[in-house]
Amino acid sequence: MRKLKNLLFAIVLAGLMAGCTGSQSIKESSAKNEDKNAKSNVILAQTPPLGWNSFDSYSITIYEEVALKEIDAFIDKFAPHGYGYFVIDNALFASPKTVMHKGYMMAIADKPDPSECSVNEYGIPVPSKQFFPKGLKPMVDKLHDKGLKFGVHIMRGILFNHMELYLLNIHKFKNNF
Repeated sequence: MRKLKNLLFAIVLAGLMAGCTGSQSIKESSAKNEDKNAKSNVILAQTPPLGWNSFDSYSITIYEEVALKEIDAFIDKFAPHGYGYFVIDNALFASPKTVMHKGYMMAIADKPDPSECSVNEYGIPVPSKQFFPKGLKPMVDKLHDKGLKFGVHIMRGILFNHMELYLLNIHKFKNNF
């Protein structure tokens, strides 16, 4: 079954890639597609969404000071080439044990322990006060001022050890959705 899924994925990906090459403009690609199939009005993007994710470079150890420096580099080096998304990975709510290494705060573990995760009074993950003492707003504002987008990658669900807080307060959410 897994081989079949991989094969189908490869076929779909190859089809998408064949539909629009990077050397064509969107209009040229669209015109070519219309010639092939007059019924289709599909316009394909020249690139996928382009962005930077903290996990690729920092695993779970990115923190406010470093993130702001990375945002500066992102604005200078990546944004001019079409990158628009700056994403902090799901460990933004972790407060793991750390050590200083070459002037940088580094987490000892490679993934956060659920007991080290910051949550609000409802059991919902919030940015770590240890790694993001000012919250996410300074980063969001800096990116938005340049017309860029800020993203947060979080895992679905509620951490098991915080479920009790969530369940005790779920009645407060009833009318907020």
